[in-house]
This record gives sequence, C-alpha cells and structure tokens, in this order.
Amino acid sequence: MPYLETVQELLEAKEGEHVQFKEAKKQFDSREAAKCCCALANNGGGKLVFGITDKRPRSVVGSAAFDQPERTRMGLIEKLKVNVDFQLFNYEGKRVLVFDVKSRPIGLPVQYDGVAWIYEGDTLKPMPEDMRRSIYDETGGDFSGTICAGATVDDLDETAIENFRAKWIEKSGKKQLATLSKNQLLQDCGAITDDGVTYAALILFGKNAAITKYLPQAEIIFEYRSSEASGPANQREEFKVGFFACYDRVWELVNLRNDKQHYLTIAEQGGGETEEQLTYQIQTITQRKEDALDAFFAETITKEEMRLMNGCYDKELTQLQSRLSAVRERDKLSYETATLQADIKRHISNLLHTKNPDEVFYKNILEQIVVDPERHLTIKLNLLPPKWKYVLDSVCDIRRHLQEQPFRSHVDPFPPISVSRPFSSG
Repeated sequence: MPYLETVQELLEAKEGEHVQFKEAKKQFDSREAAKCCCALANNGGGKLVFGITDKRPRSVVGSAAFDQPERTRMGLIEKLKVNVDFQLFNYEGKRVLVFDVKSRPIGLPVQYDGVAWIYEGDTLKPMPEDMRRSIYDETGGDFSGTICAGATVDDLDETAIENFRAKWIEKSGKKQLATLSKNQLLQDCGAITDDGVTYAALILFGKNAAITKYLPQAEIIFEYRSSEASGPANQREEFKVGFFACYDRVWELVNLRNDKQHYLTIAEQGGGETEEQLTYQIQTITQRKEDALDAFFAETITKEEMRLMNGCYDKELTQLQSRLSAVRERDKLSYETATLQADIKRHISNLLHTKNPDEVFYKNILEQIVVDPERHLTIKLNLLPPKWKYVLDSVCDIRRHLQEQPFRSHVDPFPPISVSRPFSSG
C-alpha cells in the first residue's frame, strides 16, 4: 500500500486496489463507503479519499460527506472488525477527508453484509471463491488435529468416550458403532492417529490431570448472576476436564437457570393487556427510536431511513399510549351493579344532549364503514363501550369459575346494520 501523507501526494497517486477517490461534494452513502473499505482491507489495506476527483488530471473539489468522521470511523470498525483511521485536510479552503483502512487479519477475509468485497483494478466485486480459500489456508493446519507429544490413550476419560459414542449413535443412527473398540472408535472420529493422541481428543475426552498438564489454560466456567451488578457470581462452577466428561452437568446448570415463563391468553388474563405489558412495549419502542438516532449519527443509516423508522415507531407509540389509557380506565371500573348502571346512564345522557351530534357520531358511535365491490355499505355502530362489555364478560368468567349458572351477555357492542341501497350523490 502506498504511503501517502499529503494532499499533493494523493493528487499524484494511482487509483486502484489501494486508493479510491470519491468527489462526494455534498454526501456519500454510508453503505457504499463500508463496501469500499471492506474491499480495501481485503486488498491489503488502503485509503478512501473524499473531496478529490477520480479522473486525471485530479483536482480538489472539497467534500461535506461524513461531517462527524470519528463516528463514521467507529461505525466502520464495528461493521468490518478492522482498524480504520482518518485524516482531515484543509486544502485551499476545501475539505478533504481520508479514511485509512488497515489490512485484513491473516487467514480471515473481511465481510460486509455477508459479502467479502475486493477491488480488481477500479472495479468493486465480490471475492472469488478460490481467493477466499487461499486466505483461509494462510493460518496453516488445524491446531486441534495436531498430535500432543507425550499424551496417551490412558489420558482420556472412558466415561467421556462412552458419552460421545452414545451421542454419535443417536445423531447418525449407526448402531454398529456400539460394537467398536475404544481405540477404533477414537481412530474413526480422528481423535487419535497412528502417530498419537490429538489435542482434539484431550479437549473432548481428557482427564483432569491430562488437561492440567497439556492444556493448562483450558477450562469451562459456568457463572450465574441474578443482575448485571459487579461482584461475585451467585453461582460458579469450573470444569477442567474434557467436554464430554462434563457437558451433562453444564446443561443441567443452564436449564436450572432457564426460568419457565407462562404466557397467559387474553381469556386467562380476564380482559387482555396489562399496564405493565404496555409500559414495557412503550419503553422498548422508545429505545428503538434512540437507537435509530444513534445509528444516524454514526452514519450507518441515512436521514431518509431514520425518518421512515421514526414514522413507524411514532405510530406504534400512539397506538400503545391509547391502549394504555384504555387499560388504566378499565382497571378503575367497578363491578357493582349500581355503579355500572350510573356509568351507562351518564354516558347515554351525554350522547343525547351533545351540542355537536356529528362529532359524537363519528367519535363515539360509528365503529366501521365497509364498501363492497357492488357499492353497498356495511355500517357497524359501537352502541356499548368496550369497557362495559369487558365488565360483563368478566362477570361471566367469574361465575363460570364459581360453577354457578353462567351469566351471558346478550348485548353485542358492535351490532351490524346493513344498508343495501346503492350510493347516490344526493
């Protein structure tokens, strides 16, 4: 990768697999920038330059793209998992921004959105499969397949080996595995060879003494904390044996901490959502709005994407707030007959004596109007507020649970009224 430290050196540099120029006078798509940086990393590192023309003779035009380059840099590092730095130049009053992308790690191609990009000359393209394989081969052989000098079959736990045998039979359905000797089973799975015992065999089946001797840093630690607060764990167990010697206990510990949740149906809840549930949903949507704003400032989403996301979130919040208000009103309801009758009487009286009948009709009485293909209307009126229907249904549930004569509400809060006469303009 060329060593370019000044604008003059950039103007004279050759564009290609290590240097890319973008005019970007006003802005530049953050996703496209991530793809460019991904390709530069896979090509051994390079520079992505904004504010200089890509055609020769090059000139400085200045760029307003990524006005918070530190946020952009952090976003690129998070997405690509490679180091990215930046430089800002003021060249004759014009802003030039340069992202310096380091090379990919040995043996691992850099990917963006699941694609490893490269530059072939000036062309951005997905990495060919043969190139990807050659990168993976850079790390050499698999450590786990290496022979552990000094280790013998006696260093392996027989119970762990039999646990492995049972799981292999269960997974493959090959019952003949049960007849194999221990050594043959280990050879067939590649855990041992004619040259000796592999590190994989120790990791899977090793006894405590063997793990301590040959893999002193290897262990499995289970910790459980009831909160995110710092301090000692509520429960901690350490396992310095092969995986198949302890996996049953590990899963037992995990399952003990998997609390069973019982999700009530609406009928079981006796009336639907709770204030706690709705409050939690509101908090979740509010957090998503904040995350969208952070993503915009990090330039991982565009302004238009943030606007669309916030529009959806605001709509959800409005609906949730309305439902929360209804639940709070519902929870205030009395099941006393006298109180319920007074509430119904007061509501009907307000409807009858209103000064604005149209507003009452559309806000309180009209539930739904449906127009079918033959230009007929189906109108549904909300004659009984849902909160009263909730009370009647709840009374019915209570009596049913008490094994009394069921009380059934014969009042439909949404009785349909069909109008078969076609539209007229009059």
